[in-house]
Amino acid sequence: MRIRGLRRLKLLLKSLFKCEICGETGKVLIIHHKDFNPKNDDPNNLMIVCPTCHFKEHLKGKRKMESGK
Repeated sequence: MRIRGLRRLKLLLKSLFKCEICGETGKVLIIHHKDFNPKNDDPNNLMIVCPTCHFKEHLKGKRKMESGK
């Protein structure tokens, strides 16, 4: 599910239009689901990240799943 409009703007404003991990302020910012469940759009489950950090977060999540943690 894609998050659009007012909800996306609220997340961007909360993050001050910066990646919440590295502080990047590039043009492309992505909404990341912390629990990796794209259907869980609870605001506490969402964060704004740059593409690099988004990729890294998914790598960490994949490794956790593979290790059973």
